[in-house]
Amino acid sequence: MAAKARSKSTTPGIRARRYDVRAPVRYRTDPTETWHTAETRNVSRSGVLLRTKELLDLDMPIELIVDLPAVISGEPAATVVCYGRVVRVDHGIDQSPLVAAEFSSYRFVRGH
Repeated sequence: MAAKARSKSTTPGIRARRYDVRAPVRYRTDPTETWHTAETRNVSRSGVLLRTKELLDLDMPIELIVDLPAVISGEPAATVVCYGRVVRVDHGIDQSPLVAAEFSSYRFVRGH
């Protein structure tokens, strides 16, 4: 299993390129919690927008495992383990909430 760790390094005021992709996600907001499932709406190197079943709190820490298709990573499909915090929550009226998370770090995991 090869893993590469990366830290967030974006220039303030410049948004990272976003990819419209629907990919399965497992997430938790506490290392002692069980994993919840969600689906991405878009992904960038600095964060992710998710459709969740639960409401999350702003600034809540979050750990995510995202199964990315090859089109995003530019390489074979990969799993990415991400750490960050919740930066936006849109309460859905007719749908599940949308949650935006900003990454503080992430690593690609291949060969599992």
